Order: sequence, then structure tokens, then C-alpha cells
Amino acid sequence: MKKILLLIDDDPDIVELTKFILEDADFLVHSAGTAEEGLIILEKDHPDLILLDLYLPKMQGWELSTQLKRDNAYKNIPIIIFTANAGINKKTVKEMGGDDFIIKPYEYDDLLEKVKVNLAGQ
Repeated sequence: MKKILLLIDDDPDIVELTKFILEDADFLVHSAGTAEEGLIILEKDHPDLILLDLYLPKMQGWELSTQLKRDNAYKNIPIIIFTANAGINKKTVKEMGGDDFIIKPYEYDDLLEKVKVNLAGQ
């Protein structure tokens, strides 16, 4: 059975490219452009992993990440923070409720490796 990934990012080009890469690697990918849309998909599809843009309209990615890690229904879903902020580090990501991070623009192999490693850690 394919692993379900939820990609929450407000950049349609990033979403299109990332979905293509992940679907080509045999993942089922759902996407949302806002945290609020992501919550709806999350409740319906129960993804195995979330790729979450740090900066989103309305509710920020870090706010959603923090909220999910406090919720017993979602706290065990790995969250990879997806950001163009090159100054981010593992400690900051952990404080936001994230499990890992990817800096955009990313390398194809780095994306797949991070996804596989975080899925294996479940």
C-alpha cells in the first residue's frame, strides 16, 4: 500500500514539482495551499507524513505544526518543515513541532531521502 503524504505549500510551482517527484517515487500525495485546507485533508485522509511550508497565508506553518504535535490524533505523524529560510536549524524546527526540515530549493535526492527516513522512524 502506498504511503500517503500531505504537502501544504502556497507556491503552486513548488507543489507541482514536489508532487511529481514524490508520485514518481510511488507515494500518494495530497496537497493544500493553506493550513486550513491542510487540516481538512488531514482529517479525511490521515497521511503518513506532512511536508509543511513554514510561511503560509493566515495560519503559519509553524502554528499548524505546533497545534498538530499537541493533538493526540496527529502527534505521531512526522512533519518535515519545508522552507526557503536557510537560517533554520534542527533545534528551531523541534521547537516548532517539526521532526525534520528541507531548505527550498531542494535537491531531488535530498527530498526523497528525508521523506523515507522520516517514514521509517514511525
